[in-house]
Amino acid sequence: MPTRIAIVEDDAFVVDALRQLIARVPGYEVVGQASAPREVAPLVAAHFPDVLLVDVRLREGSGIAAVEALRRSAASRARVVFMTAQLDDRIVRDALEAGLDGFLHKSDLSDRWQDAVDAAVRGEVVLSPIVGAFIARQSANPHRLAERRRVEAAVASLSDADRAVLRLLPEGLTIPDLARALHAGQTGVKQSLGRIQAAFGVENRMQAASLVVRHGVLDAG
Repeated sequence: MPTRIAIVEDDAFVVDALRQLIARVPGYEVVGQASAPREVAPLVAAHFPDVLLVDVRLREGSGIAAVEALRRSAASRARVVFMTAQLDDRIVRDALEAGLDGFLHKSDLSDRWQDAVDAAVRGEVVLSPIVGAFIARQSANPHRLAERRRVEAAVASLSDADRAVLRLLPEGLTIPDLARALHAGQTGVKQSLGRIQAAFGVENRMQAASLVVRHGVLDAG
């Protein structure tokens, strides 16, 4: 029986490339694909894949969150190999917490997809070298992880209006420019800046912007 593979990816180029790679090797079959988190559970229910190849970031949401929901429902025992083109602390941490059977950087797909799928079926884990090195660096840097958690907590404590201001801070806009960009009053922008600085425990808005850029906390999703 061939190993049944389902692809969760919204980039048509990547999907086509994976299909071509898998079709060249006997013993593997692509049984279906999904391009959005909401499509993952129906995909699994319809096709019973052995392994899911899941992009961690989809245009309509998180591939990691879709896997977490699938596992909470106990609807599938499919193994999961995550794929990514971009690594940051949050992606790695969330993928590890969700539980994974492999994690490939997209630059390694052509060389390592088969190893990752075979290992997942055996109950083992294969990581792209770049992913493994990233995890090792983060594990060796507890201060950075602690800082990231503080940054995430600060962002979570802000209102939507404050986060809208925060998102624009890396652009270095003046208060009048921020107000125009957000269609808001300058007084409201100044109040948001005060709350942002207090939440982050910093002395000025560019320090807050630096922390957000360093940890990519407003880019995930």
